[in-house]
Amino acid sequence: MTRHPLACPSSRGFTLIELMIAISLSMVLLLTCFSGLRLASQAVTASKRLAVENQLLHAGISQALEEVDFWALTDDPSNSAAQPLRGQEGSGGYMPFTSFALTPDAVTRGPFLDTQSGFSESATAPRGGWNANPLAWAAYDARTWCRGNLPEESNTTECWGTFGIYDNLDPTQSWHYWYDDQVRGLVDALGFYGIYEYLPSNAFLTYHGLSAPLGAPTGITWGGIPLAMIQNGAWLCCNDGGDNNMKGRVRNSNGSRYFLPGPAAAASNLCRTWAAVGYNGRDTSWNFQTVTTFLANSASTADLLPSRPANWPDVTFEVHRFIERGHPVSACLVTCRSPLTGSTFVIPFTCTGTTLRGARQQRQPTSGWVVNPYTDATLDYGTPP
Repeated sequence: MTRHPLACPSSRGFTLIELMIAISLSMVLLLTCFSGLRLASQAVTASKRLAVENQLLHAGISQALEEVDFWALTDDPSNSAAQPLRGQEGSGGYMPFTSFALTPDAVTRGPFLDTQSGFSESATAPRGGWNANPLAWAAYDARTWCRGNLPEESNTTECWGTFGIYDNLDPTQSWHYWYDDQVRGLVDALGFYGIYEYLPSNAFLTYHGLSAPLGAPTGITWGGIPLAMIQNGAWLCCNDGGDNNMKGRVRNSNGSRYFLPGPAAAASNLCRTWAAVGYNGRDTSWNFQTVTTFLANSASTADLLPSRPANWPDVTFEVHRFIERGHPVSACLVTCRSPLTGSTFVIPFTCTGTTLRGARQQRQPTSGWVVNPYTDATLDYGTPP
């Protein structure tokens, strides 16, 4: 009988070609997996970076809004080294956060008693520059009625009349000097921005008297008004069509922007300065360089995280305050700079918030924020009775 060997499975291995194909496919799969992992990692990293940027931008916007209300970058009541807008400016006059108790006492008030509001002014009371009595500017109060002569121009004669006999800074010349005292006191104490925020919107920015405001050019009109207060294109008035007469804050700021200097500009004799563009603010003379200078002079800015990690974006926030067409404006900018890509983008917005007067009233001159404005001393009211 014939014997056959037992059948067994083939022992043939992979050929070289099959092995190369398998290795190639494995490498493609591995590269695909690694690419997916890398993309997923990059997506996670980008997502985290965007999340950090969004959180920092949100914080920057919040800090800008807080600065609009509390003014800590322009005047920090808890840090005497961060109060650049107090004291006297080099060109004459005082800065927006100087206490009225420290401003120049150029004149003294004569005896006057307002029987309606009960507010009295004694002959020896120092001029503080502002009457904080809430009834001081009531419409029925005769002291608030300006007795200036609207058509009185700087190059006229007295044919318009000598209105200084009805309304004068000097109490010996006229019984009605309260209004003039307020205007002169404000512009001497707080500068242009202060007078625009404190005086009522319908008040005329002028007074009768023989002396110019601090730091202003000398010269008096025929009717007894300082030329610096009414002359077209001069110290206070914008280049407004050649009408050298009395103007209010709406007319004066119609084509010009009166800014509150930021801390960087506080030492540059700018607290009494305005953006003198006049009606040219609407044409080519209001150019890129003018805007850049304006923003630099009016900026109150801070770095959100000065000690941030090197790979975190640099976020800064800044607030610019100015008077435009009679209205206070707070323009905010939040800027984000990426250390990885070098890209920069800015979020600009405007908002409403605490005015200069409100900021001065909500703080104490030495010990910080006011708890109760009716019982605590402030920059405006002094120590209440």
